[in-house]
Amino acid sequence: MAWATDLIPISKDKFKDLKIKLILYYLSVMIAIFSASGLLIYHIIAHHLYKQFEEHMLRLAENASKILELVKHEHEEYYHEPFSRLTLADLINKSENNNQVTSKNLFAEKNQSIQWFNEKHQLLIQEGNLLNKWNSFVQNKTTHDYDQQKHLFSLILPVYSNNESGELIGYIKVTESTLTLEKNLKLLQWSLTLTGFFILILSTGGAIFLTQESLKPIKASFQELKQFTADASHELRTPLTVISTSTEVILSHPEKIEPSDLTKIQAITTATHQMKILINDLLLLARMDNEKLEKEKNLLNIPIEEMWEDLLDFVQIKAESKKITIESHLVNNILVKGNINHLQQLFSNILNNALQYTPEGGKIIVILEKNYPYAVIKVKDTGIGIKETELKYIFQRFWRGEEGRNHRREGTGLGLAIAEKIVTNYGGKITVDSELGKGSLFCIYLPLS
Repeated sequence: MAWATDLIPISKDKFKDLKIKLILYYLSVMIAIFSASGLLIYHIIAHHLYKQFEEHMLRLAENASKILELVKHEHEEYYHEPFSRLTLADLINKSENNNQVTSKNLFAEKNQSIQWFNEKHQLLIQEGNLLNKWNSFVQNKTTHDYDQQKHLFSLILPVYSNNESGELIGYIKVTESTLTLEKNLKLLQWSLTLTGFFILILSTGGAIFLTQESLKPIKASFQELKQFTADASHELRTPLTVISTSTEVILSHPEKIEPSDLTKIQAITTATHQMKILINDLLLLARMDNEKLEKEKNLLNIPIEEMWEDLLDFVQIKAESKKITIESHLVNNILVKGNINHLQQLFSNILNNALQYTPEGGKIIVILEKNYPYAVIKVKDTGIGIKETELKYIFQRFWRGEEGRNHRREGTGLGLAIAEKIVTNYGGKITVDSELGKGSLFCIYLPLS
């Protein structure tokens, strides 16, 4: 599994990425909250509007049911005439009780239809031209249907006589277009959506402000930590130099040293040397954290295949002592613009890392190739490898894997952090692919000149 270096601890170059991630996390949470709230509000209002619409239809049906007995009587009286279906207007014209009918204000509006049925489900009269084939006549129960394709809502109300018997005398079916209701709901959807976008814009501004404010103390602490590291490293160099020089002078006259003290002085020399390496690494990281990439005019076009040839010659003796085979495939005429000291440190750290963690009899392959717009350096070893769960931590400062600590006690844990810092400062990237017990592959991408 390959890992890029996005999971490295915060550095100066990482604050911008951290800020963007915090803003995106904040906005994601806000979008989820607003979406859930909008859906809840929409469903509550939609349910309320549908309920109101159904109550309106029920009132219309109840109003029409008051003349059902009269409609049945008049229909039976005029049924023998040549028309098979009466309208309310026909009923009014022929009925002697037309005042009773017109007082009910039962003429259907343009988007409505009212139908009167007898108890045998036979249509008696109809007001309006809206047609819905749905018919569900159920005694003691009001039924309704919503035809979404035709945008029609229908309701059937059973009607009973007002006398003591309370027998079923027929049904009232009312049908009305839902286009107005759906239009209002669509308008509600747009209103909630636009409101959500407006709130999202305000939330983005708020997220940027809050993120900036929350990062201020972190940035300040980070700057203080870097300054402390640089100051402490600088101050420690002088006493360590004195100690190192003193022990070297003492060791240059072994005849004046008690045999029992010789081992102790050598241990002091070794520890001092390790401390000097650590301090130099810390100072390098501190400088690279605080300084921008050198100006273009101060950088050189460096043929990195020559640099690798020199480096491979230099480590050949160490590799032979461990019986490690080094194989190289270097493409010529690949130029990278940079600082020669930085690039030497970068390549040396990666190659030494492979040498340190490759056991005797192992193999290291170095490949240099051009993959526009990058020069690609691949260093593959047959070393101890890295656990998949630890891959994302290997470029962290002072971090060393469990297998690495068991294999080699020495080391500061800064080599790969320095390599990553150099690569990113030059606009490149570094990835690692590793399998425990089989080896690792480091890929360095540096922009071509």
